[in-house]
Amino acid sequence: MTEKKDEKFYHTFSIIKPDAMKYKDEIIKMIEDNGFKVMYAKCEYLTKEKVEEHYAHCKDLDVFPKIVESMIEGPVMLMIIYDPKGNAIDGFRKLQGKTKSWEAEEGTIRYQFGSKSKAYKNATHASASPVEVKDEIFRFFKNDIEDIVEKINDYNRLDEMFTNAYKFIDSMTVIEKAEEEYKLRKKYNGEK
Repeated sequence: MTEKKDEKFYHTFSIIKPDAMKYKDEIIKMIEDNGFKVMYAKCEYLTKEKVEEHYAHCKDLDVFPKIVESMIEGPVMLMIIYDPKGNAIDGFRKLQGKTKSWEAEEGTIRYQFGSKSKAYKNATHASASPVEVKDEIFRFFKNDIEDIVEKINDYNRLDEMFTNAYKFIDSMTVIEKAEEEYKLRKKYNGEK
């Protein structure tokens, strides 16, 4: 999949890691206060195999066993994040902050909730590319796909409903009819 510079991505995938689950409500509030929506989420304990598959790109690092251990020490929250502006991947990663929480900018999730001494205990994970989004959603939500598609369709219908309502309210025909009704009502009531 080639990524065009102006291509829009409305969804991304994220995990609130076990080390930050005690802050999940604050993290979700922070996400939503920054214009994103948590469109679908579930909490679960990950298996060692699932974590090893997810972090396979880190398997040659000395810290790999610690990453795996930290991801199975408690529940996680798996989330699909929606960005109405179409900048879900880059926008959410910017909100998440740098990998090492102590290097993350103030106002980011990792700065606020990540460990200041262990890079792998950095509060959240977020997909870095459209391919990762697809792979990670399938990896963690393959048994929930029907429910997710229904939720996405609900969001799309809601967006479309508001868009159509706006067009209806804004259309000249409606405005002209309202003016005609107003004039007729005034005439009927004997007003000038």
